[in-house]
Amino acid sequence: MEVGGARASLGDWLGEQVGPEGEVTVTELEPRWAASRHRPRHVRLLRHDIVNDPLPGTDYDLVHARLVLRHLPERLAVLEKLAAALRPGGWLVLEEFDCGWTRWW
Repeated sequence: MEVGGARASLGDWLGEQVGPEGEVTVTELEPRWAASRHRPRHVRLLRHDIVNDPLPGTDYDLVHARLVLRHLPERLAVLEKLAAALRPGGWLVLEEFDCGWTRWW
């Protein structure tokens, strides 16, 4: 599952990696940009509010989010929700960065 897949390009790439028997779910609060792209048939695009809606499945091998949690006041609850959606041994990959200032000299 890719959370917050604005244009779904990573979701499309994941769809090519899982092969014909796999499935990739891409969720996005406003999927209009992603919906305009052609995608592999086993990549599912859903309009989804990660804070308020239940997740569209469980037992994911991989849950990925890039620059999603940092925008959410409810980030810890969402983090718990994403971790709970993984199958045993699954991977949670969060790409976030720290906007804090660090003196380097």
